[in-house]
Amino acid sequence: MKPSFGTKARAAAAVLLATATMFSGCKKYDDSDVRDQLKGHEDRLTTLEDRIESGALIKSVTPITEAPGGWRIEFTGGTPSSIDIMNGAASSNPDPTDGVSPLIEVRTNPDGSVSVWYNVTAGYPDSGWTDTGTDIRGPQGSGGGTGPQGPAGINPKVRVHPNGNGTVTIQYNITAGYPADGWVDAGEAIALDSNPDDRAAILSIVDNAPLGTVTITMNDGDPDGEPPVPHTEYTFAKASGAVRFELVGFNDKVTITEGATGRIRFVVNPSNAYVPTGTGTALDGKWQLNQTGTRETRASYVTPPTNFALVSVLPEEGKPGQYIATIECLTHDPAIAEYAMSLVLDTGAGTAESPGLVSSPTFVLSAEVRTEQTYTPTSWDDVQSAVDGMHDGDILDLSGLTDYPDNTDSPASGITKTITVAKDITITAQMDPVLGQFGDGTEYEPFHNVNFVLSGNPTVTFHHVEFNFSVNKSPLISGEGNVVVDESQIIHAATPQSVIHVDGDVTVRGTMATLWQGHFNSTSHVGASGVDTDGTTPEAAIRACNVTIEGGSVAGCSTHGASSNGGMAIAASGDVTITGELIPFDNRYIQSTMIMGGSVINMGGYGGYAIRAAGKVTIDGGVLVYGGNGAGDGEIGGSAIQAIGGVEITGEYIRSAYSDAYVPTTTIRGGNGTNGGNGGHGIDAAGGIAITGGVYVTGGDGSGGEYSTGGYGIVAADCDVTLKGEKYDPGDGFWFSLRVRSGNGDYSTGTPFRFQGDPGIVRTLTATTAQISDVNATKYCAPFAMDLKDNDRAILDDCRLGWYRTIPLFQSGYYKITNPVAVWGTNVNATPLEGNQWDGVPTP
Repeated sequence: MKPSFGTKARAAAAVLLATATMFSGCKKYDDSDVRDQLKGHEDRLTTLEDRIESGALIKSVTPITEAPGGWRIEFTGGTPSSIDIMNGAASSNPDPTDGVSPLIEVRTNPDGSVSVWYNVTAGYPDSGWTDTGTDIRGPQGSGGGTGPQGPAGINPKVRVHPNGNGTVTIQYNITAGYPADGWVDAGEAIALDSNPDDRAAILSIVDNAPLGTVTITMNDGDPDGEPPVPHTEYTFAKASGAVRFELVGFNDKVTITEGATGRIRFVVNPSNAYVPTGTGTALDGKWQLNQTGTRETRASYVTPPTNFALVSVLPEEGKPGQYIATIECLTHDPAIAEYAMSLVLDTGAGTAESPGLVSSPTFVLSAEVRTEQTYTPTSWDDVQSAVDGMHDGDILDLSGLTDYPDNTDSPASGITKTITVAKDITITAQMDPVLGQFGDGTEYEPFHNVNFVLSGNPTVTFHHVEFNFSVNKSPLISGEGNVVVDESQIIHAATPQSVIHVDGDVTVRGTMATLWQGHFNSTSHVGASGVDTDGTTPEAAIRACNVTIEGGSVAGCSTHGASSNGGMAIAASGDVTITGELIPFDNRYIQSTMIMGGSVINMGGYGGYAIRAAGKVTIDGGVLVYGGNGAGDGEIGGSAIQAIGGVEITGEYIRSAYSDAYVPTTTIRGGNGTNGGNGGHGIDAAGGIAITGGVYVTGGDGSGGEYSTGGYGIVAADCDVTLKGEKYDPGDGFWFSLRVRSGNGDYSTGTPFRFQGDPGIVRTLTATTAQISDVNATKYCAPFAMDLKDNDRAILDDCRLGWYRTIPLFQSGYYKITNPVAVWGTNVNATPLEGNQWDGVPTP
């Protein structure tokens, strides 16, 4: 994490960070407080910038030795001439390192004056703010005549000087020519605290002399942890003269089709230069793309390109000093074959009043614009050579193949092909996967025994095509790159491998189109069929970084062998985003998007997760998510959703056109347990859970065994949960748009809601207009409806709760129930709170 600050005089701000006493202490191995306070320091540095913006530069920074200590910043001009930043007062906490980090604000007072306010009271109450009482506005000058030109000003240089004894000193030089003997200490030496337990201390201060910046590395973070947490770094621009960067291009021409993008690789000299990255718009125009004509050699600084746009400038991973600029071709003038443009980095004017960094445009890049081309090979032997000759934006049309594999499982009767793709291309065959026809109405057989390997991070789109593996024991699509499945069928048959396994992002676009042999068919489907091998756990159907599903279906691999587990539908190392809608079909509604974990057919296996993500799962609209079914004594169905980064679900609740019932657009259900198996969870997540609107969440059912149990509706690990629904009265009782329900079981039900993790953490369930209920088990009900621990809280307003009147509603914790629609169950295990009592709940 590298917060970047502006190009104003930030050296003093860097010294401000160097005093570790400004940070609050924290418990060992818990850096959450420190991270919050580091963010606070960034905000206060921005406040200091407002003072510096008036034109005054830093003259000196000296320590204040009187209690409680601090730093005095002196300016070269303006009023006041200095500002004192004091340390926080000592805390009553026995830990002497637990100070209070001061908050600083610049406020406009009722009389129009501007002054600095500070707060060093624990908890920062409103009553703790103190006004320094000094108007920091500079005096307004009176008008006067034009005088002779004054002497040239000297732009001060600032550096961090290592003393060789574990300390550094901030120095400045305002002598013409900057001689070696002109450097003056701006304060006392700063000790760099290397105590590994002092996570709020400064680890190092590095003077990036060629760049004109200072980088401060904090002692927080845990680079050796799992996962590793990097140290926080702050990079400040020094009040120094302008610095020129040299931009050196690796390739001076890129071929781009209209509507596509091209990439230019270049280096920045010096290689350790601190340069802003991103898009030109986000960086206020610091990166600029200039058009110079059809092949001129002189760059223009005033003509933005009309045919191209700068998408981003990002560092190339693992190659210091090397960057990639991505350029998009917007339109094309057929009369011009090539365009010449220059890439310019301009980060400031470089004057004494506004010091900055300026780059020189040292290379001119050219772009050859070509129209989108379609390649139509007639034999598989020609496909790879056709792909190698393609450019970004081109189309590979496979409908003309005369020797594509037939629908058999024998490699001898089919063609086994591996196609390597390194360009942003679209692969199509003009197939309709739902009807099983080409565009002209003739029938087709899917392509078999073909796999695609992505290289160089391209984006490959599969449009109106159907691939169905029969014998290849590797993913259908793999490698480094991004995949878009658009109204296509990508299916892996009888193999435990993933269908798509890429180091990149995957997007699926489609709709549920028809009902075929009792199953909903989709214009886009990614999935796997059954595996017969005993003891096998198949890979996820889609394994990628971020996964986006915009309609269609994804199915994990089911297993038939004994002691085998079902495969996951989606496994993401990042985020999963799913959208859908309800579609009228055959006197009912169906969801346009369906995600299903793989099931276990025979005894002894776990059902597969439908979605498992290290990041956040976001679901909106007509979406159905089912965990896979498990089978065997003690085995469980798979969870519908398991997410470390949290879950956010929104839906609608509509009156059915086919009956008087109301219908939620989104359903989340844990997998069932059969043959003595237990039901899976609906949602199992950390990082916060928020559900709004027409959503139905339920645990899976357990059945077929003496001790089978139902699954939990929601399991929240050390995080808060918010449920917000609506209720409707069609005349025969209330309907709730948001329902959370446990799974049924032959032995007992699960509970609709459960907090798990550290019982010492205060976690809150907030539910408004929702139905939270267990179900009637065949033999026994759950011992309670909601599993809260001692410090957990439940705020329940306008809800329907529980199922059976004699069963405790809460296992433990605190609760507040207002405007109950119905409460079935007792509350003897928890503590009711009324009025203001809620604020007095003890915290661990």
